[in-house]
Amino acid sequence: TLRGALIKKELKRYFSSSVYVTNTIIGIVLVTVAAVASLVMGGDFLIDQMAQSSDSDLQVLAPLLKQVMQFAPLIILSFGIGLTCTTGSAISIEGRNLWILKSSPLEVKDIFIGKIGVNILLLIPTIVVDSIMFAIAFKLTLINFMWTILIPTLLAILVSVGGLLINLFFPKLDWTSEVQVVKQSLSSMISILMGGVLVVVVIFITIGINKVFTITNINLYLGVIALLLLLLISLVCTILKTKGEKLFNRLKS
Repeated sequence: TLRGALIKKELKRYFSSSVYVTNTIIGIVLVTVAAVASLVMGGDFLIDQMAQSSDSDLQVLAPLLKQVMQFAPLIILSFGIGLTCTTGSAISIEGRNLWILKSSPLEVKDIFIGKIGVNILLLIPTIVVDSIMFAIAFKLTLINFMWTILIPTLLAILVSVGGLLINLFFPKLDWTSEVQVVKQSLSSMISILMGGVLVVVVIFITIGINKVFTITNINLYLGVIALLLLLLISLVCTILKTKGEKLFNRLKS
């Protein structure tokens, strides 16, 4: 299909730039290293040692920490996803060749999908594979395993779309070196911070909802977070479709 061909072209462009790759893939590399390490060492090794301690306080604390440990993979994955945003430079990286893309018979939405598709294809397989390793290492329950895949996946989509929108607001097309785009541009820096900010914002909103409705069930709590992420995805996609397309059409290389 046309969109498939576009994503393939964008992937080729992405992996042809070592600067682009090394500065945007570090997040998922760190997460994968953590997943492999936990699989080898055992995610609950420390907690088990605490439970076997002669200290009664540690014995009491161990089961509580065990519950928190069930959500450690979700937190680790979310952190890694926040650091992985190829779309924050996806428009700027075209540089003076942007006119070629703009003069093509492609629809703007297809161009956007091609750019977003690269980040999605980097993140989703990583989330699935690493979640499986984490699930084994941390002995995740089925429901926690599902949350560990679902919430980071929603965050990945939001970061991917949001990064592209940020780049459209803060493009840098007059660069002489790719380093200027990937490491030093305002768009790339905001995109890197975006993931962490999004996680914090969603948590604070959820805490506010919790105070109003008194959520005590952790699954309901995570469900609220998932719903908020879905709403944010819908909002950002709408802005990208309207304002984003106008910004792209105004760009001049």
